[in-house]
Amino acid sequence: MTAWSPASWSFEPGVVGGIGALSLAYIIGVWRARPRSIWDEHVVSVGEAAAFGSAIILLVVALISPLDTLSSYLFSAHMLQHMLLVYIVPPLLLVGTPRWLLEPLLAVPRVRDVARVVTGPIPAIIIFNAVLVVWHMPEAWQAALVDDQIHAFEHLCFLGAGIIAWFPIFSPVRVVPRLSYPGQMVYLFVQSLVPAVVGAFITFSGSVIYPLYSGVPKPWGLSPLVDQQLAGLLMKLLGTIFLWILVSVRFFQWFGHEEHEIEKIVDDSSLSQTS
Repeated sequence: MTAWSPASWSFEPGVVGGIGALSLAYIIGVWRARPRSIWDEHVVSVGEAAAFGSAIILLVVALISPLDTLSSYLFSAHMLQHMLLVYIVPPLLLVGTPRWLLEPLLAVPRVRDVARVVTGPIPAIIIFNAVLVVWHMPEAWQAALVDDQIHAFEHLCFLGAGIIAWFPIFSPVRVVPRLSYPGQMVYLFVQSLVPAVVGAFITFSGSVIYPLYSGVPKPWGLSPLVDQQLAGLLMKLLGTIFLWILVSVRFFQWFGHEEHEIEKIVDDSSLSQTS
């Protein structure tokens, strides 16, 4: 295998076509349902457009940019690629999709029923962590390294599991609602446990877990073991610390919401006594 080059973009037709199709579907959906009057609710906010656009850019970074080719040389680059697909891109896609754009699909009874089941907190935890654990087994990981079709399937699994996992937190639709603030905090904490264990195992392993990384030239002089330790730290940072930060954010949002509700009750009580 030749040395990695920072100009080595990967234009796999299936990947380029998939990202292009997703972008086109969004544009067509938004255009067909564009507002017909100033009172029409079918409007895409700047924040939604920015979130969806950021998700597409990060998909390009993860799957087409030199990061994709670097992932064949460095375990840490491969881990960063997967962390983008699992932790960053899915919530951006959900935040960037207007409710009215997704609701027609979920109006189909079977689609709605399946969505409600798989995005429930317990199934979402099971699916997400099962995908994470299975694909980090040495046999599965190395199979993806040597077979492009398995590699593509691996990426689809991570992206799909990420969307399912983030639905209870960032669902844009009422028919598949978000968890309450306390429910979100518990859910995020539980979701952080398995990545912490897997990340710690990768970080503190005294031997190279995936031998294929030992037989390729390493950019910047990284040893296979140091590369592996960096990969484990990446998983711990995004799979644990990132989720705990979100738990803290949800706590303060919950506190602010409860405080607002108490103030509203007090104001209503004062008005009723005055009248």
